[in-house]
Amino acid sequence: MTVVALLVGLDVGGRQGHARVTTGRTWLRSVAVLPLDNLSGDTTQDGFSDGMTTALITDLGRIRTVRVISKRSVMPFKTTALPARAIGESLHVDALLEGGVERVGDRFRVDLELLDAASGSQLWADRFEDATQNRFAVQDAAARGVLSALKLPVTATEARTLRTPPTSNLEAYDLFLRGKIRVRHETRADDSIAIALLQGAVALDPSFAVAHAWLARAYTLRVAQFAPRDSAALEGAFLATEKALQLDPDLAEAHFARANLLWGATKQFAHERAIQEDRRAVELSPNLDAAHHHLGLVYMHIGLLDKAVEELRKTLAIDPGDWMAQERIGQAELWQGRYEEGYRIVQKVPPEYNPPLWHADATWALIQLGRTQDASALIEHYLQDHPEDRGGLMTGLRAVVFAKQGDARRAETDIQSAAVKGKGFVHFHHTAYSIASAYALLRKPRAAVEWLRRTAENGLPCYPLFASDRNLDNIRNDPGFVSFQREQKAQWERYRAAL
Repeated sequence: MTVVALLVGLDVGGRQGHARVTTGRTWLRSVAVLPLDNLSGDTTQDGFSDGMTTALITDLGRIRTVRVISKRSVMPFKTTALPARAIGESLHVDALLEGGVERVGDRFRVDLELLDAASGSQLWADRFEDATQNRFAVQDAAARGVLSALKLPVTATEARTLRTPPTSNLEAYDLFLRGKIRVRHETRADDSIAIALLQGAVALDPSFAVAHAWLARAYTLRVAQFAPRDSAALEGAFLATEKALQLDPDLAEAHFARANLLWGATKQFAHERAIQEDRRAVELSPNLDAAHHHLGLVYMHIGLLDKAVEELRKTLAIDPGDWMAQERIGQAELWQGRYEEGYRIVQKVPPEYNPPLWHADATWALIQLGRTQDASALIEHYLQDHPEDRGGLMTGLRAVVFAKQGDARRAETDIQSAAVKGKGFVHFHHTAYSIASAYALLRKPRAAVEWLRRTAENGLPCYPLFASDRNLDNIRNDPGFVSFQREQKAQWERYRAAL
């Protein structure tokens, strides 16, 4: 099924299993900037038109009163023939911005049209022609035209932000746009290319704050997902983050970059400080979907599940195509003991979007629903395709299945294997929790509590999960577990009061 079909077929308002999206009270209007056509007849100019699309999404996204759909979710509509109403309904917006870009030599032209998504009627249209070196002024004028047509207020600070170009170096800006696209792909090869491109951008313009922020993000991604022992990349992430904040203390992307460093990449999981940085990021830029998502992820891990779901729904309001946010709403249901609903949501997510996460969540749900044979089949299918089992997630869950079946020998073998596979893995706390669950099912409370403490101390102090999980029922009267839960509940209540 195509991405367009998935977006159109799955209603983000809650029908057909897609988690309900709420926009909160921040936004007054909503708009999707559809990919601008390259009218030049020259495919080498695709990057220029794509960059103009990115710029308009970014510029409009800095305005608090308008919800702007992320680029990832509008790209599937690049060549679609769907009418405005269908696109508007699938993205839950009330306006669409479309048009094209023609670049010839050192000049370019942009034709833009703002449509009412419900009726398809024109709300505004304009043509801009100028020298390429003045592209930022054109972007500013276009954004202001859209905001005026939508009758949205713009603060003095927002107006100043629109007028201020991110860099005076167009070559640096081109490298930045290309690097930003590569970061979003989240593969090892693309991340390496992104780092090189963004390094080039800041070398050409050392005062390019947002390029420093994205360079920090690329470095952090490398450490978190691809090369956890790369100390040079970790140092680069810290330096780039602080440089971005030094250049612009009110840059949302820089605060988000710092949040990523504080929670995850360094394996320290500084929950409260990361939340502060994420909150600052979304305060400065309410359309920064990645910061909403990250904030929701941190909330989940410390057991503030209602707050997590609220942020994840905001993520989906901006980026309806973010299946990871969708799945994490399912996770939140599972962690509160609502297994049928959680499994239903997880099933709606394409497994190929993130195979390790999807298989782990689906397997855990099946275990909780008593469908151990189905869980075992899913585990074996995954391990056949991914025998390395990075992080030991599925091996740990297989230990849980064996423990439920009373097979202590095979459970213990998988526990040891999962611990080895998970060594150095940033989110090993999930595997640690499976190990704790397996020991609880085997009625080994001392080992179970020891692994529960490792789980909580290394990033997952999720009291509601520990309180609701039936796999821990065998040890609930154990003094060590009672003491552990007393500590976890007190910490959770502090988080609820302070955050």
